[in-house]
Amino acid sequence: MTQFVEGHIIKRYDGELSVLHLLLTEMGALVSSQVDSAMGAVKKHIPDAAQEIIERDIEVDQLEIKIDAEIEALVAKRTPIAKDLRLVLGCSKIVSELEKIGDEAVHCATIAHEMFEQNHSRLPKDMFRQVFQTMKTTRRNVRDAIEVIDTLDTDLAQTLIEDTREIEAEFPSSLRIVVSYLLEDTRNVGKGVSVVQVIKCLERISSHARTIAEHIIYIRSGEDIRHNNQAIQEANS
Repeated sequence: MTQFVEGHIIKRYDGELSVLHLLLTEMGALVSSQVDSAMGAVKKHIPDAAQEIIERDIEVDQLEIKIDAEIEALVAKRTPIAKDLRLVLGCSKIVSELEKIGDEAVHCATIAHEMFEQNHSRLPKDMFRQVFQTMKTTRRNVRDAIEVIDTLDTDLAQTLIEDTREIEAEFPSSLRIVVSYLLEDTRNVGKGVSVVQVIKCLERISSHARTIAEHIIYIRSGEDIRHNNQAIQEANS
């Protein structure tokens, strides 16, 4: 990342771009922590974790506002062009994706709170197995997204894009398994619905992680590969 932002005649410009990157990385780390906490609330059946995650979401929102202000000031002062403009535009879009991941973490924790607050029994093993598998993939996707933000590594970005497709493919299968379990024991309908909501939250988190990877590729190459599966396949060939 350092080599990508350095090299301007005005060294202060390098510093301003570096500050923007550092703030983005800080926001990414905070959002990643929020996702881990939300998953822990589901995995460990902790209903009270939601409030802590909601309170920390304020920090995510404050960082979003701070980064937006940095971007506005940088555009007004430096009028970035070429790769600098791509970096600034990409950072602006990545901030939005990080904020959405934070919101999904709050939603996931809130579902866990409602699921376990009145009924402290654990999830049936079959249901929990589906959630746990999806949580592992999502956690990996988010951590890779944060590393991609930090390093601007396009190879890792391409790997992340392909990896997130696992959850997209797994969701219909997970839904069928949960539904079949509910048909066997309708007493778990309430928790079954909550499980489906959690899995859908995790799928959306991975989707936002993929979009971050796509923005990183745009920043480095200038190529917008969103909604372009052919471009992704050619890049990997």
